[in-house]
Amino acid sequence: MAATTHAEIDKRNLPTVTRYDHGARLAILEAHGEVSREDAVSQFRALCTELAHLYRLHPEAPYGVLLDTSRAATIPTPDDILRVLDEIRSCGTGLPSIRWAMLATEPVHYGMGRLFGSYAEGRGIEVRVFTTLESANAWLRGS
Repeated sequence: MAATTHAEIDKRNLPTVTRYDHGARLAILEAHGEVSREDAVSQFRALCTELAHLYRLHPEAPYGVLLDTSRAATIPTPDDILRVLDEIRSCGTGLPSIRWAMLATEPVHYGMGRLFGSYAEGRGIEVRVFTTLESANAWLRGS
């Protein structure tokens, strides 16, 4: 199967796309353009369900998550962030602590990512926000 380019994704007008790099034990969630709260919650629900399934299959090596907001136009509200975290908590029962790297190239997304990280504390989710893909991947690999 050929890789899908960002231009092809944008043409399909999908608000979010999730890919899995099983070799790296990584789930990659990309936001494109406008993403509604309902789209975000639905995507995070599907992601958590898949992560729980993958963890049951391979408990020795849990997956990390890369949330790429570099192509997102929507600015989430604090209520949006809390709703997503509630969804993650409700479907993530039995998951180990999850490492979430957020790629934020816009200052407003960076700030909201920091808020996401703050709200996530104590919920079994470790969030860090990065401005480069290289630094996000390095943190997810533990380097």
